[in-house]
Amino acid sequence: MFLLGLGVGAIVAGALLTRFRKRAIEKSQQGRSISEVSTELLEVLSSSAVVLDQNNLAVRATQGSLAMGLLRNRTLHHQELAALANSARASNAIESLEVELETGLRGNSILVTARATSLGDGNVLLLVDDRTEASRLEET
Repeated sequence: MFLLGLGVGAIVAGALLTRFRKRAIEKSQQGRSISEVSTELLEVLSSSAVVLDQNNLAVRATQGSLAMGLLRNRTLHHQELAALANSARASNAIESLEVELETGLRGNSILVTARATSLGDGNVLLLVDDRTEASRLEET
C-alpha cells in the first residue's frame, strides 16, 4: 500500500513539474517574440526609441537614444519622459509631449518631441525626436 501511495505521489509530482515547465517555456517564448519584434521595429525607425518595461527600465534602445543621453544605467534620465511613459501605460493611449531637456555636463538643453504608447504587458514604446535645429530655423 505504501508503494502504491508513493507511486501515485511521484506521478502527480511529475505531472505538476511538467506543467510548470511548459508554462515557463511558453512565457519565455512570448517574451522572446516581443523582444524580436521590438528589435526589428526599432531598427527601421528614424526617431530615437526605447522600449521600457513596467518599471521604466530599458529593454531595448536605439543608438540615437543612447547618444541623446536618454538613459542612465538602463533607466530614463529625464523625469518628464518617465511621466509620459507612465501616462501612456495607464491610459493605454498614445501620449505626446514637447519639452526642453538638459543634456551633457554643461547643462546644454535640447528641444524634443516625445511620443509614448503601451505595447501591452506593461511595456511602453517611447519615441523621441530632437527638434532643436528645426526650432532654431523657425526662429530665423
